[in-house]
Amino acid sequence: IRPSAMRLLIVSPSFHPATRFGGPVAAMRGLCNALAKVPEIELCVLTTDTAGWNSEDRLSLAQPVCEDDGYPVNYCRKDRGSDFSIELIRALPEFLGRADVVHLVGVYSLITLLTLAYCKLRGKPVLWMPCGALRYPKHGRNILLKRIWLRLCDLLWPQGSTIHFTSDQEMASAKLRRGQGCVVVPHGVDCGEDMVSGRLQSDLGRSLLYMGRLDPMKGVENLLHAMSADACLDWNLEICGDGARAYVLQLRSLAARLGL
Repeated sequence: IRPSAMRLLIVSPSFHPATRFGGPVAAMRGLCNALAKVPEIELCVLTTDTAGWNSEDRLSLAQPVCEDDGYPVNYCRKDRGSDFSIELIRALPEFLGRADVVHLVGVYSLITLLTLAYCKLRGKPVLWMPCGALRYPKHGRNILLKRIWLRLCDLLWPQGSTIHFTSDQEMASAKLRRGQGCVVVPHGVDCGEDMVSGRLQSDLGRSLLYMGRLDPMKGVENLLHAMSADACLDWNLEICGDGARAYVLQLRSLAARLGL
């Protein structure tokens, strides 16, 4: 370790190439790749080998894996569920003990509670990225359990820590208690050389792709309404995802009413 480097530990239930978990996996890998290029930071990732929600969904990787940008990613074996790992629970004290700062990803995971508890006990500052999960649950599944879970996160909050939101809208929708600092740092975007130089072309004209879960909280209706505006007449939209049958039919009906 470089003598002057800040030792930054990323703790996340999942990590690349676990693309089954969507955008946060890609965003965290991009963030880590960028942080690894900063000379003043010594980066390390602690995660599980999860590849999906079922117990048997695991990545096939050597331990640990070193990313192309030169930082180690330690994949602990998942035992059950989406990210429960006895190996990671045992490794947490050692990895957290060596870190100066901890960047914690996710909310509804035992890893989150254990990391917050240890950092509170040892006085370690945490930069917590909730990935949109700090919205106070008013409807949906397991509302009471989620409220209890958020209360536990409040009680275990380490002094001097900060919540990392990725947009002003996410911060405005979050349930915060007094004393929790917050910062808005948007996700970065990697632009290919063709896009930067303007060489990217398509025989279909300009195209827009939505890829993700189809759920009312995603606001896909707003996208459909936007596509019906005169300014978007020469655009092509493709929606790829999965969701409740009733909601998918609702989106199809709206698209038909808008003449899309």
